[in-house]
Amino acid sequence: MTGKEKNIRRMDREERRRLRKQGHEDGPLLPAPGMEEVGRYFNAGNFEAAGEILEEILSVDPKNFEGNFGLGLVRAAEGKAAMAVSFFKTAAAVRPRDAEAHFNLGLALFQTGEPEEAAAAYRRSIEIAPNAATWLNLGILYQDTGDLAAAASYAKAIDINPRQAQAHNNLGNVRAQAGDREGAIRSYETALEIDPGNAAARSQLNAARARTIQGWHLPMLADTARNDAYEKAITQAVKKKKGAHVLDIGTGSGLLAMMAARAGAETVTACEINIPLADIARQVVSENGFADQITVIGKSSEKLVVGKDMARPADIIVSEIVDVGLLREGVLTTLSHAVQTLAAKGAEMIPASAEILAVLVEAPALRRVNPLSEISGFDLSAFDVFRDPGYRKIFLANQEHKLLSRPFPVAAFDFRTFRPGDPNHFDTLELEAEILEDGAAQAVVFWFELRLDEETVISTSPASGKTHWGQAIQFLDTDIPVCKGDRQAVTALLGIQEISFFLPVGKKTN
Repeated sequence: MTGKEKNIRRMDREERRRLRKQGHEDGPLLPAPGMEEVGRYFNAGNFEAAGEILEEILSVDPKNFEGNFGLGLVRAAEGKAAMAVSFFKTAAAVRPRDAEAHFNLGLALFQTGEPEEAAAAYRRSIEIAPNAATWLNLGILYQDTGDLAAAASYAKAIDINPRQAQAHNNLGNVRAQAGDREGAIRSYETALEIDPGNAAARSQLNAARARTIQGWHLPMLADTARNDAYEKAITQAVKKKKGAHVLDIGTGSGLLAMMAARAGAETVTACEINIPLADIARQVVSENGFADQITVIGKSSEKLVVGKDMARPADIIVSEIVDVGLLREGVLTTLSHAVQTLAAKGAEMIPASAEILAVLVEAPALRRVNPLSEISGFDLSAFDVFRDPGYRKIFLANQEHKLLSRPFPVAAFDFRTFRPGDPNHFDTLELEAEILEDGAAQAVVFWFELRLDEETVISTSPASGKTHWGQAIQFLDTDIPVCKGDRQAVTALLGIQEISFFLPVGKKTN
């Protein structure tokens, strides 16, 4: 069976009955002698016997509609699509208003790799008698050829037969390919409501849901040290403020919001910009018995309005919207906005502040592909266009490396008082690193210390043990030789959501 044979959708008995009723305007069908016997053989899978009778009919009457149509079905069932095309063409020519003949001609043409002719046959069938099976197969054809009309064809099939699980499933595939994850999920869910045993829809729904959240969500939830630190800080803050209203920004699974509710917060507003994630968070909150305390809102915190989305300003603002390098998720602008527009006077921030620290390293194994040049004797430098020269995540302990300097401070932020300036402006920070080992500085590894409150600090330092964040690494354009005892100049460019480093060649600060 070919791939196309697996994809096509044949009509069921009821669809054939309806189509034959509305799709024959050339006069009544008069069964040829022996057709009942053909039907018995065909349904029993004895295609050879059915074919012999049909060939005998055609030997007497080559233009017999039933003979050509039936032999087309037999050859198609035998996997002989090219032969089936010939018989279906004759049948369609004999009865040009027979929708089923054009439908099956379209199936056979699609299987023989003639999509344009197949589409024309499907469209002719639809002109005669619009039906869900033909619209579905036209959608399959369009999807196979990369035509955006596939979605509209599946929608037409669903309009005619809303209970057609395959049409919903295939529409989900088209939506997923177009980047409409929410629409894809809805389509897969509908397919499964109709056909709970549909393995393809189940698999694709699981994949679509997994793509809805970024890959770090599950490792983050498994980070016990992170969870315990947040719960400690949240509990202490809630205990200090009777009747506290807590705002959880970027609630994700709803975990931090539920920690606040369990600690005794009177009300919790949890916002999440990812709508499918917000829907699941709402379900999680309800299943854990906190639906009366926690309100989950599917929007960005910067779209929240006090008096509309939240009854009053927040006494405590909780967030965990930091990436491996601290800044790329927009923590600075988000928390500044929250402090100014969503917080009560003197509101507590968790986290309250953060600091970025860095170290110079030699990392010879990773250096071979940062930037890309020669691999196994081949010049792959052109492939370097796909490498992000900025920072990325790394677990330094898992990589071959040498620490060349002491950790040095880069930047510190107090989320309670920080106010962003021009989003396009970068501050130039002149730093220095005390060199501890001779070597070639190839990269800057950096991390953050997140101060949740006066007592609780989360560090993502390589020395602090494994966290789900890991560390950030940015490779330098060229190797910079350094010697023990040097004080190497380091320049950082710091923006609202980005940070980058370079070492002035030959510049020491001692």
